[in-house]
Amino acid sequence: MNRQLPYALVACFALLVFLSMNVLAQTCTNLSGTISTSSQKSSCSGDGVADIVNVAITGNRGTNYALLFTDANDVIKKIINAGSFDMEGWYSDVYNVRGISYENNIVNLQVGKKVSQLSGCYALSTTGFTVTIFNKEAGTISTTGGRTDTTICVDDGKADVLPLTYTGLQAFGMMFVLTNTSDVITSVHFNVPNLEGTGVGTVKLWLVTSCFETFTLNTGIPISSLGGTLDYSNAITITKRTGCAPICAPENVACPGKVLMCINNVSTCVAQKDVNKKLKAGGTLGGCIKCTQPTLRASRPVDITDAGESVKLYPNPTRGVLNISSNYNAEAQVTLLDNSGRMIYQQKMQLVKNASSRIDLQRSKLPAGMYTLMIRSAGHSEVKKVWIQ
Repeated sequence: MNRQLPYALVACFALLVFLSMNVLAQTCTNLSGTISTSSQKSSCSGDGVADIVNVAITGNRGTNYALLFTDANDVIKKIINAGSFDMEGWYSDVYNVRGISYENNIVNLQVGKKVSQLSGCYALSTTGFTVTIFNKEAGTISTTGGRTDTTICVDDGKADVLPLTYTGLQAFGMMFVLTNTSDVITSVHFNVPNLEGTGVGTVKLWLVTSCFETFTLNTGIPISSLGGTLDYSNAITITKRTGCAPICAPENVACPGKVLMCINNVSTCVAQKDVNKKLKAGGTLGGCIKCTQPTLRASRPVDITDAGESVKLYPNPTRGVLNISSNYNAEAQVTLLDNSGRMIYQQKMQLVKNASSRIDLQRSKLPAGMYTLMIRSAGHSEVKKVWIQ
């Protein structure tokens, strides 16, 4: 028997193993390549216009190739096995795009996994790019109690700025629109409009949104004619009433042989000899001013500026320093309006759940009185009364 034959077989087997390992090593070497695009890398999703991105892939090696779309945390959000893709209809987001060349034994190449979790024979492209998808979805809006209709009193001296709840809002730019009952646009507003003092009637409030931060709207056109990069929500129907403000007048009290005065907000009959002393102590001549609510006021809904407890203010009344406590985390824009609806203060702040943020209005030297504080962030809109002493 030839004893050299088994040794030859062993040597041959070892050679085959070495060659196969070498082939595998070659397959997993220099697979990355590069990707680039000259296409537009941002999209207005939902406008019905295709947003196609063509990708140039060079220098890759491997059996399979795909484009990986990852978020800021390197989590895989999409995988596309093609050299081009259409962003139209995608959800609003920002994606980092890279190419991946790989063999069939790759593990964890799936949506929801991190790139760091990939294993097997693969390589990522040495270049990539970022795409941004803007959305124009207005979603739906509602007011206190989830209602889409309300009645307000527009001559009681109180700001009428509806608190809004947003559902399904996914847009970069937004404006508020009032229409008549025929849905024709009558006015356009950057913030929820204050309807105090605007007279009786019925109007509709809409939210109009866009893929773009700034845009223009024309009055006198049906809201249904908006299209392209614009979207609009459902409407909130608002019935405006007057004659529902408190009726205020000096109280009339009979004081035979005495003088009627207002002392500590109580109408009091005072002896003539004591009048000067009461005046020096802060009393005033005549009965105290008393206000009565008209019967119509009973139909007014819960005061809109005090509705909701997702944001709390303290101290209120305040001498100028105000703390805002919220039950959610958000970047918010805070706007202070006077009774005429004029903006007199505005700033951006970070609301932190179960913590307080501070506003110092002392430098503004505001006169004492009632003000309206609007707090708006993505998905939240709060309107509160603030009494400055």
